[in-house]
Amino acid sequence: MSPTLAGKCLFARPVRGTVSGNAWHGRSSISGRVRTSSSGEARPWCRRAVKTTLWGMTGSKFSGNYTDGARRVVVLAQEESRAMMHDSYIGPEHLLLGLLHAYPNMVQTALGVWPDEVRDVIMSFAAPGPLDTSEELPFTRKSLEALKAAQRTARELHSDHVGIKHLLFGVLSVHSDRLDRALVAAGVDRDSAQTRVMAALTQG
Repeated sequence: MSPTLAGKCLFARPVRGTVSGNAWHGRSSISGRVRTSSSGEARPWCRRAVKTTLWGMTGSKFSGNYTDGARRVVVLAQEESRAMMHDSYIGPEHLLLGLLHAYPNMVQTALGVWPDEVRDVIMSFAAPGPLDTSEELPFTRKSLEALKAAQRTARELHSDHVGIKHLLFGVLSVHSDRLDRALVAAGVDRDSAQTRVMAALTQG
């Protein structure tokens, strides 16, 4: 199944504040390769942009299994980047938007602020422009770091899957201009948020 078709299957907004009981059982992995221009140079917005299928990163560095919930967040992140912000890549701020879209109550509990406050700040970075019609959008290096942090956290907690809480912890573990500005502007205490997410993970 292509990423586009997968997005259509998974891109359905849930009831606010609910998490499907199946969200921790689905599995996937994300595969990628360096995306370069025709001249062989990396895309200008990211030195190491990676084109992915949204399903997993193969190889020893990216061998974590993604639940249906975490995979769905990534699909939503692509849709938020493309349709709402007119970007041509998936950054950590887009991953956070995906989490806010799918699991607003969980994110609110973790961040300690209203989800719309964070979303509004991130959306303020959007610039008018043509819609990117690429079948897939590449991850930036920072979003890959977030995914790696999520996988590392899952391993350290002896989990055989990467779920939505691991993904949120991973996003909070990286620093990027838009993400940092959004969290600060919304009044999020990043350290406290990470502590709350880790507590939720360790409690099961």
